[in-house]
Amino acid sequence: GHNPEILIFDEPTVGIDPQSRNFILDKIKEFGNKPAILMGDLNARPNSDTIESILEMFNDSASLANNDLETVTYHGFDNVGAKRLDYIMLTPEKFTVESYYVYDNLKDGLYASDHSPIYAKLKLI
Repeated sequence: GHNPEILIFDEPTVGIDPQSRNFILDKIKEFGNKPAILMGDLNARPNSDTIESILEMFNDSASLANNDLETVTYHGFDNVGAKRLDYIMLTPEKFTVESYYVYDNLKDGLYASDHSPIYAKLKLI
């Protein structure tokens, strides 16, 4: 069988109903005490039910790095309706966040994407 040392989940709860989201999060819990990273465009605001459900079993890397939890990661190319939708979540007591940064640089006055990439330097404890 498979027994990975670290589990990485890329957008496992995007575009699904709350019942399916909870089912997936329950399945993730079955992996037990393994270090895990859940990341991506979760299409949810920091105080949403989706993020609250995820925070029951993960820590927000922005919070661990003492960053502003409302940092804009989605700007739709024009900053209209700018908000935070992208996250790097970590299992508690398994990682430290050495640095965290949202790349919001413009090139020739333009964004490269409608979402700004997040960089987090993590250390497995």
